[in-house]
Amino acid sequence: MDLVEHLAGQSLNVTTAEVETTLGVLEQAYGEMETEVGAAHAATVSLKNAIGRLRALRLEIGAK
Repeated sequence: MDLVEHLAGQSLNVTTAEVETTLGVLEQAYGEMETEVGAAHAATVSLKNAIGRLRALRLEIGAK
């Protein structure tokens, strides 16, 4: 989650490709964790929140 914070904090210097790569990894991890422990598990919820932040960042970068 530190990487998500870093990307969001450095949004002027982050490329869409960097966000897409990180987002893809987190979405895959979320899918695997959701299958194993369920969507209500704290770690799964945390991943979902990080995915939401990256999606917002992607939109922000795209709007510039």
